Amino acid sequence: MIEMRIDTNAADIAAAFGGRIENLELALANRLDQLDAELQRRVVENLQGPILHQRTGKAARSVEMIPATISDTSIEGSVQAGGGTAYYLRFQEDGTAAYQIVPNRAKVLAFEIGGKTIFSKRVQHPGLPARRPVGQTFDAMRDEIIAALQAVTQ
Repeated sequence: MIEMRIDTNAADIAAAFGGRIENLELALANRLDQLDAELQRRVVENLQGPILHQRTGKAARSVEMIPATISDTSIEGSVQAGGGTAYYLRFQEDGTAAYQIVPNRAKVLAFEIGGKTIFSKRVQHPGLPARRPVGQTFDAMRDEIIAALQAVTQ
């Protein structure tokens, strides 16, 4: 599963804001949920077009927001993608090294290129470049997230 997390150290917040910590923690958690919902929306949007071209919609349907939680040491919220049948999203996110494709049940592979049928005992796949559909979306939103969380503490 691909996961983007935003952590805020609750101990630092407590030191900076003293007795208002409970209200501030709740305000930060609520704002974090709003930001994560927006991040989820943008990731789904990117998975449906600009970064990956949608075929089945599995990748977009795998994106979920995990509500913020407050602990003694952090306030944490996240957006996850690539679970279940959309496991392949990890390969799109991180890329892959070159690898060989060999037949599982047959003696040779058969495929078509330019209308011509090709038979081969193995094929060298060049690997996939990292496309980072989740990471790119988070990177594009990073400054907005930081500014919004800072605004809560003002």
